[in-house]
Amino acid sequence: MDIETIFAVASFVSLVVSWFILPGTAKEARTTAPATQLQTETSAA
Repeated sequence: MDIETIFAVASFVSLVVSWFILPGTAKEARTTAPATQLQTETSAA
């Protein structure tokens, strides 16, 4: 596995984990995370 694949998998896992852990009151963080995530994965790919 190259570093880009590892990075993409790790960031995806962290995103999923944050979506499950974050409470419903943290909707700001929930909405910001996927947008930042998309940018990071696009630049990685």
